[in-house]
Amino acid sequence: MARKVQPAWGWVSDIYVGEEHEIAEQRDLDIFEIYKILGLSDGAHVSKDDDPIFAISRALEVYENQAHTDGDPTTFAERHAVLKELHKHAHALSETFNEMGEGNFIDVEHGIALGLGQEPSYETFDEKPAPKEIAFYREFSTDHVHKIAQILELAVRAFPQHPDAPKRGRPVNGPLVELIQDLAWIYERHTLTDAYEGFTYDAPSKEYDGAFFRFAAAVIWKFDPAAAKTNNALGSQIRRALSEEMLTRNSLEVRYHFADEPEDGELASNADVPDSDK
Repeated sequence: MARKVQPAWGWVSDIYVGEEHEIAEQRDLDIFEIYKILGLSDGAHVSKDDDPIFAISRALEVYENQAHTDGDPTTFAERHAVLKELHKHAHALSETFNEMGEGNFIDVEHGIALGLGQEPSYETFDEKPAPKEIAFYREFSTDHVHKIAQILELAVRAFPQHPDAPKRGRPVNGPLVELIQDLAWIYERHTLTDAYEGFTYDAPSKEYDGAFFRFAAAVIWKFDPAAAKTNNALGSQIRRALSEEMLTRNSLEVRYHFADEPEDGELASNADVPDSDK
């Protein structure tokens, strides 16, 4: 039996609160390895204005701000469960009022009056105005409680369309996708070679390789190893980040090079790529 999702009572959006966190396993980049991969020797001749390390640092700063802040402290399903609980109780209260008779309504009004230290009135319409608490109760119980139940039902049905709702399929790691795209732009700028050129997948070993893969690994595995812990995980993220869909969605101008122009922006050798990575 599936576990019932518990409502996220007391949830507060990180739009209003949140602290930045440093990446726990962050290590210093191997600058000379990066220079070597980019064909810049030891980097001694690179000007400050064109130094890839500065561009990489800026990309990593953006990545850290996006990927390692106090995110939503709960799941979308738990947030949705709050609306469902509210609607359930509002609907139950609305149905309860539907079952009440005139005597029940009068009993409630008398209880309110006694709670206020007043004498109950047995007249439905007194010459003097009713206390504001009783006036509120009359309006709420005969109209507003039903409207609240209807509005909450509308909210429950529509909430799955919220932008925060999880998409079908494997979730996209947006910050990592953008970092890889930034690294692709830096790589292409300094090597004058498309990031996808030479990017390969070896089916027997189930591993990726290529100049850009090694460049991305030199940055990501040093800065935030937990982002893509294995060769396969990083290779899959690179394939996703440099797909037409992601590039179009992020409106970045990273060039492509495909030997046979495969469909849907996939690698020419993708026939051997496991389905779990597609």
